[in-house]
This record gives sequence, structure tokens and C-alpha cells, in this order.
Amino acid sequence: MIRIHAFAKVNYTLDVLSPRPDGYHNLASVMQSISLGDAVEAERAGGGITLTCDAPGVPRDDRNLAVAAVRALLAHHRRTDGIALRLRKRIPAEAGLGGGSSDAAAALRAVDALLELHTPVEGLAQVASAIGSDVPFFLTGGAASVRGRGERVQPLPDGPELHFVIVKPAVGVSTGRAYAALDAKPERRSARGTRRMEGGPRHRRSGRGGAPDDQRLRGGRPGPVARGRRGL
Repeated sequence: MIRIHAFAKVNYTLDVLSPRPDGYHNLASVMQSISLGDAVEAERAGGGITLTCDAPGVPRDDRNLAVAAVRALLAHHRRTDGIALRLRKRIPAEAGLGGGSSDAAAALRAVDALLELHTPVEGLAQVASAIGSDVPFFLTGGAASVRGRGERVQPLPDGPELHFVIVKPAVGVSTGRAYAALDAKPERRSARGTRRMEGGPRHRRSGRGGAPDDQRLRGGRPGPVARGRRGL
């Protein structure tokens, strides 16, 4: 069994630029992973890909990016292994924190380690970019500049440690709805904010490892793969 933490992220900047022919948008953003996170477990199973989750309303089929990511990784290697995923949700949905994308990246890393696939970084990034725009960022985490539709991830230098207060109201906004509203405002297509932060970021990569016990919202990067007993 493999267990990996899936950290949330905040956007220091998010410039949603022009729509693309593939249905996505060009983006310019500076992202930072934080210590709030889910946990993903993967182990071998009899057949197919199954998902259990401790949160109600979470899709258990290919609508869940973690399931879709594992299916894409197996197809990439022409494998048909049975995989059981378990997901402990702590990142709220439709909050701009990247929970589904982070779960997908964690599932990719977990199954890659479980099956000893040894997928090169470039191969994981290729699979990740086909799943969702934010997934490539979560393969490395920390602080990074993100461009294109999310596939161009450039790590940024360290800055001072920061603390965040995350407030999630009892409503959500889907990415599709938000971007459609922005498309109605063509004058907003500028990446000035992102360019300023790329030139002089004030954030910090806090190192590798699991989320701290006190769950202060500090920058974090994906921790090492954890092999252990069943259960979160």
C-alpha cells in the first residue's frame, strides 16, 4: 500500500487569458502549495479501478480526476492492473484550492510507485497535462510560475514563510462558470500581476515531507512516498 499527501494550493496571481481551440484557456499564474491537504492511498486489487472516499458527494468513477489519472497512467504503460484508491478529503470543493487536481497528481505518484513503473518526470507530466490544467503543478508543488494551459511549470526561488487563513463559504463556483464570466470581459486579458511576481516572488518552498501536525498553512512540496499498513 502506498500513501501520499495531496496538498492544496493558493494562487498569488491568476491571469486568465484567451480561450484556446482545445477548449482550455491560456493562463499566467503564480501558485503556492500549502499544508492543507487530502490523503490518497493506493493498493493492488482484483480488477478495475475503484475509489472509496470519506466525503459525501465525491464521484467514485472517471469523473473523479484521481480515477481518470490512474486510468491514463495504466494506458500510458499498456497495463491493466487492478487498483483500489482510498481518498481522505480535507480540501473543500469548488474553492479554487485545486483539490481534485492535487488528488490526481498524488494518485499518479502513488500508483507509479506501487507498480514500480519508474515513469520519467516528462512522462508523468504528459499524463498529468491530459487530465487537467492544474495537475502538472501538483507533481512538484512548492512555488511556481504556471503558463500555457497549465503544462508549463517553472519553479520560483524561495521567499519568506507565509501563513494564510482559508475561508470557504457554503457556496461553490465551478472553473467553467468563472472562466466564462471572465471571457465576457475582454479588457481583463493581461498578465501584469503574474509578470511582477515572476520577477520578484515573496514566497517560500518549505521543503519536502508531510503536512505539519499543527496544520498551519505553510508552503509545502509533495513528500516522499509512504509505504504502510491499510487505513488512513
